[in-house]
Amino acid sequence: MSELRETCVLRTLIRVTGILLLCFCSVSQAQRQIRPPNREDLSRGSQPPSSEAIDYDVAGEFNFVRVRFNTYFSGAGFRGGFGGGPWAIDFPDADRNFLRGVSRLTNIRVMSDPIVLDFDDPEIFDYPFLYMLEVGQGGGIMLSAAEIENLRQKSQRQHQFA
Repeated sequence: MSELRETCVLRTLIRVTGILLLCFCSVSQAQRQIRPPNREDLSRGSQPPSSEAIDYDVAGEFNFVRVRFNTYFSGAGFRGGFGGGPWAIDFPDADRNFLRGVSRLTNIRVMSDPIVLDFDDPEIFDYPFLYMLEVGQGGGIMLSAAEIENLRQKSQRQHQFA
């Protein structure tokens, strides 16, 4: 009886070892098939490759303006790379991604390139949508007298049509 018991224990041990070996081989094979990420794929602000054609149009129906502004501590180590300051965070990738989404999800033709203007630029009146971000960063936004006046006029003009 003891011999029979030893045989059963040995068979069970062989089966468990075989199952563990099979699991180990499966996991190692699966890990070989996974491509390690390329460092460039993970860079901040990078866009995934898109196979779908985006309906960009130079004279599109829709665009928005990203407002460039100064802060009390402009340029002091901010992440923005387009002239510095918090207004430039994720520019232009975020703007293009938003326009791509508008184009894909609606029947609206979008302009092909993001637009950046200052508050004192007269062209700011041509665009109903202004986009600002990180306004409270860097000690807060700093506006000149001309920028304040343009912002006041824009607000009054849009209020008349609302």
